[in-house]
Amino acid sequence: MTASLEEYEDVLSSEDGVVDVIKLREYAVHGIPGEVRGQVWLYLLGVVSPEKSTSEKCKKELHLHYNRLDKSLNDSSLRRRVDTAAQRIFQRHEYYRSSQLRGAVRNVLGAYLNHQPSHCTFTPTLLHLLGPLAVAIPTEPELYAALVAVRERIESLHDLERRFGEFLSLFRSVLSDVYQHFEDQELDPSAWLVSWLEGMLANELPLQAVLRLWDFYFADSVGLAMHPYVCIAIIDKCREDVEELEHLDLLTYLQRIPQLDMSEVIVNSDNARRTTDHLL
Repeated sequence: MTASLEEYEDVLSSEDGVVDVIKLREYAVHGIPGEVRGQVWLYLLGVVSPEKSTSEKCKKELHLHYNRLDKSLNDSSLRRRVDTAAQRIFQRHEYYRSSQLRGAVRNVLGAYLNHQPSHCTFTPTLLHLLGPLAVAIPTEPELYAALVAVRERIESLHDLERRFGEFLSLFRSVLSDVYQHFEDQELDPSAWLVSWLEGMLANELPLQAVLRLWDFYFADSVGLAMHPYVCIAIIDKCREDVEELEHLDLLTYLQRIPQLDMSEVIVNSDNARRTTDHLL
C-alpha cells in the first residue's frame, strides 16, 4: 500500500534520533511522493546516515569533499563529446530546460569523470542517469554522491555483455512471438537494448515513469537486479503496439516508450521473475 506524504515525513522527522531506513524501504517499493523523493533516495542509496547525530557532520564532509573536486572538462576531445551528447539530450528532455539543472549536471559530470577510477569513460548514459537524479536531488554534492552510488550498484551487476546475452535469452523464452517479430524486422538488439540495460530506462521512459521505477529499484540494495524482468514486463505491456510496427518505427518506439502504469509493470515484473528466475 502506498504511504502518504505525512507517513514519510513522520519517519524522516523521527524524534528518537534515527531515521528508520527499513520503513522507508518498505514504503518506497510502492512509490515516493515528489516532495520528499530526493531526501528518501539519499537514505536508500546510503549517501546520508540514518543517525541524526552524525548525518549533519557527514553532509558537511560531503560538501567539503565535492567543493575540492575539479569539475572542469579540460580535454578538448572529451568536451566536444560531452557537448554534442548534452545538446541532443537537453533538447529532448523537458526537465533540462532549467539552466540551473543543466549547470548542476555539467558540474557533477565533470567531477565524476575527473575523479572516478581511470576506467570510467564518458558515455551519454551518464547524462541519462544524471537527469532524473538531478530532478529529485537539488544540491550538487548530494547529486554527485548519488550518481556514484547508483553507478556502483549498476557495476555490481554482471558485465554488460553477459546481461545483454541473458536478457535476449529471457526475451526469447518468455515472449517468443514478440522476439520473433523483432527478428523478422531485422532489428539489431544493440540499437536499443544497450541503452535499456545501461541507463535503466532513463532515456526511454517519461520522467514520472522513471522516477516511480527508480523508487522501486533504490528501495533494496539488489533492486536493480529486477531490471531485466521490468524490461520484459514493459515489452509485454506494449506487445500490441510493437507487433504492429516495422523496423524503423519499431526502433523509434523502443527509444520513446509511452507513459505506462509503472506500478502495474513492477507487479508484472515480479510475476515474471518468480516464473523465470531459473533462466538467469
